[in-house]
Amino acid sequence: MSWEINTCEWHKIRNVNDETRQEVERLVGYIQQFNKMMNMESMTLHTLRFSVDGKEVLIKDLSEWEPGTTWVTKGGTFVGIKQAEHTQWIETDDFVKMLESAVDAEIIELEMVYSAIVLHGEAVYGCSYWCTDKPIPEGLLGNVERKMLEYYDQDDSVWLYALDENGVGEPTYTEGFLNYSDITSWFSYNFGLELNAEDSWEEDPEIMEALMNMANEFAEKYDMCDEPDEPYEEAFEMSGSLKLSSEKMIEMKKDLQKFADFAKNTDSEMILTAIFTSDEGYPFAAVEYSLEDDDIIVKSCRY
Repeated sequence: MSWEINTCEWHKIRNVNDETRQEVERLVGYIQQFNKMMNMESMTLHTLRFSVDGKEVLIKDLSEWEPGTTWVTKGGTFVGIKQAEHTQWIETDDFVKMLESAVDAEIIELEMVYSAIVLHGEAVYGCSYWCTDKPIPEGLLGNVERKMLEYYDQDDSVWLYALDENGVGEPTYTEGFLNYSDITSWFSYNFGLELNAEDSWEEDPEIMEALMNMANEFAEKYDMCDEPDEPYEEAFEMSGSLKLSSEKMIEMKKDLQKFADFAKNTDSEMILTAIFTSDEGYPFAAVEYSLEDDDIIVKSCRY
């Protein structure tokens, strides 16, 4: 069984004691998993930036990377890929030298944005690898920072995670839209809206026509890939991936409220799944629309 994860992660380690040294070793081992494609069918790597005491390697935009692919860098710059029967870093590669020297460095930083098809197995990635409820060792607090954002193809949840000098915590949502002037577009992998009536929608053609007109207008305005299907007996559903500008994010609250009012007036149940994250991956931010007491509420977080 496999599933797709879409992950944005950032790590910074101030290597000042034995515990931080072990954390650097763990980070290096994590990066090596990607090279060996352990328990992974394929991956699209949007960004990998690895920095050791100011010296940096940057790899961008590798599509459909599959087992047998090795990165090649020169002078800290990605120059190509090489196929190998057994995938390993090239011994003379700059990236390898940086990985080997990382445990003795003072400041280590990793930034990754990627989508991957992963399999069940010992090797895990993203939040499954890093996110934990266990107490953070005292030697890491204040010396290790970590931010994670992850969503999936088979689940409508979004996993937000932060580790700072205070320990582990989920970012706090604030009601309303925060100032996101530097974010130009937003993305929701699994947007979903359901309206469930007590009886079949077809029993009242006028109400069903009003519902479909509203749904089609919404789908056209927000550029949904597929036109909404007509209700099936008591159930109506529209879903898909959405990519919106910041302006349309503000307009969406009003348009979702139309559905909420419609549900109230028709004594139907509305179920809404609408969590958006920055389309570029960075900065770490999320906006969630939810239904509370017949009103659409918007909550935002940035961390």
